[in-house]
Parts: sequence; C-alpha cells; structure tokens
Amino acid sequence: MFDVLSNAVQFSGALDNLQLSSVPYGEHDLRISVHLDTGQTGHNIPETEPVVATSTRFLATPIIHGRTSVGTTFTPRHAQDHLKCPFKSSQPPSHLAARRSASKLFSRAYLPLLQQQMGGSLSVGVLVHRGQKSFANSVQSWFDRNIHHYMEEMIIYLQEWPFSDNTPRELVEVAGQDLRLQALLHTVQTHHSTHSPRLKLRMPRVVVIGAPMQVNIAPAFARLVETCTTEMFMFLEEDFVINQTLVSKADVKETLMEATHLLMPPSSVLGSKTHTQQQVHVNVVRLRSKTLPGVPNCANHWRGREKDMLSVRSSDIANHKVLEAAQWLQHSTDVFSSDVVWKCQNKWLCAWSTHAGWTNNPFMAKTEWLLNAIVPIARVDWTRRIESAVNLSPPLWDEECYVIASGEGLFTHKDEDRILEVQSPCASPRIEGE
Repeated sequence: MFDVLSNAVQFSGALDNLQLSSVPYGEHDLRISVHLDTGQTGHNIPETEPVVATSTRFLATPIIHGRTSVGTTFTPRHAQDHLKCPFKSSQPPSHLAARRSASKLFSRAYLPLLQQQMGGSLSVGVLVHRGQKSFANSVQSWFDRNIHHYMEEMIIYLQEWPFSDNTPRELVEVAGQDLRLQALLHTVQTHHSTHSPRLKLRMPRVVVIGAPMQVNIAPAFARLVETCTTEMFMFLEEDFVINQTLVSKADVKETLMEATHLLMPPSSVLGSKTHTQQQVHVNVVRLRSKTLPGVPNCANHWRGREKDMLSVRSSDIANHKVLEAAQWLQHSTDVFSSDVVWKCQNKWLCAWSTHAGWTNNPFMAKTEWLLNAIVPIARVDWTRRIESAVNLSPPLWDEECYVIASGEGLFTHKDEDRILEVQSPCASPRIEGE
C-alpha cells in the first residue's frame, strides 16, 4: 500500500500524471488522500472537515521502449488466461521462423561431429561469485559428463573480479590473479590434455568477463547473453551440479540434442498435427533435474495441492508453478487439461508462460530471443534478480504467451558453501496470502 501525501499537488488534474518511482514489480493498491486548503493564511480547516480518500489498483512494470508504457491498466490474472495463447501463437514471429543464413550453415560443417548434430551452436554462460567448494564440484561434474563436447564457448562472469576494467580476458590470465577460477583452469587443462584427435573433439573457447564489484544476477546475466556469439545460450549458476549417479554421458547427449531441436526444430511444426499447440515454437527449455532438483525448490510448496494451483492466489503465483507440478505428477492429465500442459516431444512437457514462470535455474534458449525478451528487463530491473521483474509483470511474460519446455533435466542444486536458510526465501515456511 502506497500513501501519497498531497502537499505537492495543488490541482486535482495533477493526479492524472502522478509519478511513482522505485515501486516493486507486481500488483499494488495506491491510496490518495485529499483535503480542502483555501490557500488563505491563518485559515484553519475545521476538524470536522471531511477528508476525501480514494484508492486504485495498479500494476508496476518496467518501462521498455516498444514493450510497455506508463499507466498500464491493471488486469487481474485468471485461471483461464492460457486460452488466448494458442490463438496468439499460431503464427510465430518472423525472427523465430527465419532460416539460418548460408554462412552459418557453412561454418557448422567445420564443427566437431557432436556439435554438428545439435540443432544449433551453443554457448554456456556461468555466473560465479563465491567460487568455493560448490563451484569446484559443479565444474568437475560438468566436464566428467562431457557437457563441454556440445558447446562452442564457455563464458564465465566473475563477480568482484581482480581487474579495474571489464575487458574480456583469457581464463589462464584471470585464474592467475583470482583463486576462485583455479578449479576451472585445472579441469580445462586436464581434459584438454586427454583429448584424442581420433575422436575429433575440441575444447570450447573459454572467456572470462566480470565487474570489480558485486552487481548481482541481472546485470551479469545481461552481459553474459550479450557476449554470447552462438545461436543458443545455456545459463548456469556456480552451484548446479550434474549428479553422476543419476545422469550418464548418454543422458547428457540425449537431453542436449533434444533441447536444441526443441528450440531450433527442423520444421515449423512440433508435436501431433491434431494438437491445438501444433504450430507453437518453444522459447525456453528448462534443464533442472526432474528426479533430483535439489533444495530449496519453491514449487514444493504445492505438492499435494496441485488442484489448487489454478485458482489460489498467493505470493509465489501458483499458476507459474504448474509445469513443475506436472512433472512430478504420475498422471498430470488428472489435474491439468491438455491445453494447460501438453507433451511436446518424447519425455518433454510444454506449457504456456501463464503456467510456467521465468526462472534463473538452468535453462537453454535462443540467444536472439533472450536479447529481445529478457535482457531488456534485466537491464532496467532495479531489484537485480530478474525473476520477480518478469513473473510479476504480466505484460512482459504471461501475455506474451511464450512456450516453456521441461524434461528429465540434468542439473541438481547443491550449494555446499551456505546454510539452507539463507539460500532462498523458499527455504523458510511460507504464509498464505503474504
């Protein structure tokens, strides 16, 4: 609730152009109280003089040129919001349907065989801050499961890095100045020395970027995507490992191959020709493990209450957790209809953005789409967390009718450097209605 005192407002018409700043994203009640002031010195308003008070509901959204505007009308969410998405998304945007240029196809012929089999070229962006035990374990698990075989480049964003400028640098240079990257350098050098020319494999190029201070996730994420030179981008944070008991090298290959073909399909049609979502194009592929997601996991708040997710309003937007719930349900169709969540490829489930919120957990997406849809938000997000800025702004997410895919996944959250209670608000009990 925001109270606006009228000492700076002299005419009622000024209320039509009232400016508020630093307002958190989401839904708000604005209360305006106005009282009579005659403007005459020494004139006291009787205590019985009524105070005129009014309130209005508004939605705070970031202002992005061509996307949103000041004064966006508040539109409450409804359980049936997804019904408009099939109609809206029946014809994909031209930039998503465009064919790859001849030069890109030509250059792909010189990539290692595994990368040629992917739907497109891939970069992995990694956000590093602590660079302690969690990051060392993550790096070891990624390379032991050969994830580097499928990427052309790895971009590391190092918070509080040891340089005064933000010029991209080679891994060996930064690791020589900052011990947080020693584990990565050792792992890269070890795998590089054991590569066999017979297998036609090569190490991805590794570039390190950063800032001399802690800038939080939003600016770091934006710069990682802007630095990317490939068609697709995978985002990882330093504390997501690949559980090597659960995930094999074959699982990594299958998952990444299918993920790239979801994002860059060989044809414009996905799924069954009889399905209402047959012409949709996947925008985001989630890669957090279905079997072992790790903790904290915000979606767990709704286990056993899945039927409530389409109607209950809560602080974590129940609708946005539907895709996660569908993954753990043995028969998701018993709870969610096929126009809410549907099978889009093999073991993959898809949902509209109305029922699958944006997450900073591991994912893949087309670089071009991220530059158009998410990076502009990250650049103006004063909270510097991205997730709340996107999910609490329906014009930027729900109403865009993006398509999100989720499958078996690869990555488990395993933070060994901090206690659980400080890792996420989800680690503490939630109070309904907060």
